Amino acid sequence: MQEMAKINVDGQSVFLCHYPMREWPGMWKGTVHLYGHVHGNLQPMPGSMEVSADVWGGKPIQMAEILGAMALFDAESEKKRRGSLRLRDWD
Repeated sequence: MQEMAKINVDGQSVFLCHYPMREWPGMWKGTVHLYGHVHGNLQPMPGSMEVSADVWGGKPIQMAEILGAMALFDAESEKKRRGSLRLRDWD
């Protein structure tokens, strides 16, 4: 059994690992990271998502559903990031 794998699902490059990672192969080229292990106890980061059964109601989920949830989270994260930027006051 492999601990990590990189696969393609419906044209989307996906990096799989039991554990969450803050950087993964292909991260800067559009590869998303799906992980388990933390049972809903870790805030996701853009481009990654926990797919443990207990987080998704104990049922299988489609890749489109995962990507949709990621898009919503990523958009909200970007709004928060932009809101926290401080620009220098140029007198």
